[in-house]
Amino acid sequence: MAINKKIAGIVFLVSSCATFNSVAEDVIEQPSLNSNEASTTVVVNEPQENVKLAGVYGANQKQGHSAQNIVMQLSEDILSDMKRNKNVIEASPNYFNDLLERTIVKHIDFNASARLILGKYGKKATKAQKEEFANILHSKIVKIYSKALAAFTDQTVSFLPLKKEKNPRKVQVRSKIEQSTGAAISLDYRLYKNKDDQWKIYDFKVEDVSLVISLKNQYQAEIRKKGGLEGFLKDYRKTQEKTIAYKANTP
Repeated sequence: MAINKKIAGIVFLVSSCATFNSVAEDVIEQPSLNSNEASTTVVVNEPQENVKLAGVYGANQKQGHSAQNIVMQLSEDILSDMKRNKNVIEASPNYFNDLLERTIVKHIDFNASARLILGKYGKKATKAQKEEFANILHSKIVKIYSKALAAFTDQTVSFLPLKKEKNPRKVQVRSKIEQSTGAAISLDYRLYKNKDDQWKIYDFKVEDVSLVISLKNQYQAEIRKKGGLEGFLKDYRKTQEKTIAYKANTP
């Protein structure tokens, strides 16, 4: 049976990842780890009972399906909020940031993503350095996401059967974005179950290109250029201070 839901918070991946080169993907370690009214249709490409079973096996069947429900519900919440507030969005410059903080951000494990992105640079990093980098990543993803939502247009999205992962505590929620012009784009949400048995998003893939791996290439190049993680963080702090000072002195 096909089900209709609204989905948002996806176009940012297309804009941010479409030009990235595909690279080999790391494996996450078990964690100690125009504001137009948007209207998007979501369909499931198989009978719902089949979707529950596809790609997740044994005791993980219902767990994997709950991860898919989380992604679908988050998307519906975001788009519904945009619809309710469409008349005030343009007058509220922080609307999209605030919306994301209230919804999907709570379900993203930035610490897990940061560990993957830092790679070898994270092994010798202090707890404070890791937390600071995770906060930088948080701001980065929210900024990208906000810009995409501001330009959100009608889309049709199909949710596909879940994909099995080698790690039984991980699942990949797959979807396909049907555009009014151009070819369809695949979008996958990668989630893992943390020590509290909560599903958390740690990566997104567009056309098989991982956002985490793309950011890893970008940030590690900057870290090398700055002579290490602390050099990168110091430079980031200085840039932020200049930005804050500029805004404070701009009428």
